[in-house]
Amino acid sequence: MKLTPSHNTAIISIHDVGEEFEEKKIEAWGVDYKKYWGSWTSFAFEDAAYNEDMIKQYGKEFNKYFADCFTPDMALDMLEEIVSITTNPQITQIIVHCDSGRSRSAAVAKFLNDKYHIPVLRDIEYPNSLVTKLLNDPACYDQTFEEYVHEPVVEAKIDKPTGNNDLITKLSKILTAIFGK
Repeated sequence: MKLTPSHNTAIISIHDVGEEFEEKKIEAWGVDYKKYWGSWTSFAFEDAAYNEDMIKQYGKEFNKYFADCFTPDMALDMLEEIVSITTNPQITQIIVHCDSGRSRSAAVAKFLNDKYHIPVLRDIEYPNSLVTKLLNDPACYDQTFEEYVHEPVVEAKIDKPTGNNDLITKLSKILTAIFGK
């Protein structure tokens, strides 16, 4: 399918880690291709999933095996982008794509349909279970990660927020995703 850039179209582009194909986008639309769209956001993660039992099973080794999977922080970033897109009156169309269009993008499209009643143009058969779960509840595995994966913090001195991983930033993103700006 040939896409024509439009300022009223938002693109959520999902690809495998290390496979963004920037040169193909530049070839199709030019070096400044992002400025021709209402919004263009890329997310890189593998089409895989984990659950609470797997987090417990792999424990401290979890990140070694699941480093390229969708994460709670990615879910928060995606939710923030979705809120930005859905509250922009200029955006009238959202295109979500991934490599095959069956799992990762299907999960995002399902979320957009369920939460914002945005129509989906084709049947959703195999939405990625991890993407679906984390978009609906980015904190669902926080306690399990703390208990089984993360090293305990012996001493922590916090003078200022630490970015995407601090509690206030996470809470702010979740509240924005739920209630809007």
